Amino acid sequence: MGLVVYWYDFICFGIVLAAIVASLWFLLRRERGCVDVEDTTHNSFLQSRSGSESLGSARLRTSCWRGLHPGWLLFTRSISFLSMAALLAWDVLEWDASIFVYYTEWTFMLVMIYFAMGIVASLYGCLEHYKEPTSGVCEDAVENKVGDNEFRERLGVYGCFMETIFQTSAGAVVLTDVVFWLVIVPFLSNTHLGLNTLMICMHTANAGFLILDTLLNSLTFPWFRMGYFVIWSCLYIVFQWIIHACGLLTWWPYPFLELDRPWAPLWYLGMAVVHIPCYGVYAAIVTAKNSYFPYLFPNAFCYPMLLTLARGCSFSIFLAGSVSGYYPLISGVLSWYQRVEIAAGAARALEYLHEKVNPHIIHRDTKSSNVLLFEDDVAKVSDFHLSNQATDMAARLYSARVLGTFGYHASE
Repeated sequence: MGLVVYWYDFICFGIVLAAIVASLWFLLRRERGCVDVEDTTHNSFLQSRSGSESLGSARLRTSCWRGLHPGWLLFTRSISFLSMAALLAWDVLEWDASIFVYYTEWTFMLVMIYFAMGIVASLYGCLEHYKEPTSGVCEDAVENKVGDNEFRERLGVYGCFMETIFQTSAGAVVLTDVVFWLVIVPFLSNTHLGLNTLMICMHTANAGFLILDTLLNSLTFPWFRMGYFVIWSCLYIVFQWIIHACGLLTWWPYPFLELDRPWAPLWYLGMAVVHIPCYGVYAAIVTAKNSYFPYLFPNAFCYPMLLTLARGCSFSIFLAGSVSGYYPLISGVLSWYQRVEIAAGAARALEYLHEKVNPHIIHRDTKSSNVLLFEDDVAKVSDFHLSNQATDMAARLYSARVLGTFGYHASE
């Protein structure tokens, strides 16, 4: 029996279509993470001794914890992948391949794909670590121009794809577990979706392993990437419509997806809106990590808002230039959201320098040319003169009594 369409179902179709169009528009407007940078001036100046490595690829394989060997990320990602693979195999043996009509299994597979890609990135990180006797883990390394350009481009695409899967799966995991624990278990429990050992394991392991990886990795979590999460959910809904229209499935995996109910548009609208807090919950976890860990572990955690210099000649590269060099006629006018993100990033960096790092460093030369713009509107502060931490006459002829630069600008 095919899918029976009622007049109110067109409202449901419109909600899903509007969500897809809005997400695509927002992503096309904001997505700059996969743009290939061919700035020969930057690449020739910021050469690294570390060999071939694409822009930002260090984030895929290094930890946010200073000095942590990349092998630890490889170990945790491998254990996570193997454990989730065992749970998925158990699920298939228990219910056969028909379990893949559920959003839970879609999300579970997506998280496994992220861990599989993470294992490959971590293996590469271990190889690079042993190539370099004095490797650092807190910088975005820039590939030497002499290296293989084709390899660099492929690695950059791989990194962008891996980050996108991480951000999509994070929101999907929160949505899956919220719906399971707060809606299905109390109100819609059945033979498959009931509270049994397998379901408990699957709906705790997916979030647990992903949060553990988040506490160790250096990946970003920008808000605009929520568009991928919304599109992912919309693809699942369209998949359900297609298999029902073709008569391949006569029952709905989730009752709130049914189209033969007059209140179906309200369910679909509610599901669209709930994506915002679900993505926001995980964004809050990442924000809390970057906000509180530098204060709790000032000597161990790599603070993300400071420009990092390591191994003498390996720099982070700021793709969008500095605030002083931003040209609206070329790059477009900054939105209010972008301005707030840049200001908040610079303020957090100054707060860390002035109050959380030990010893305190007073940045006395905060100006637009020292606020550098990276992908995803991330702002980092540079030129805070760490050489002033040396003994009085070691770094320069005249030394200040307070660590920092000339001039002053309070973080608030």
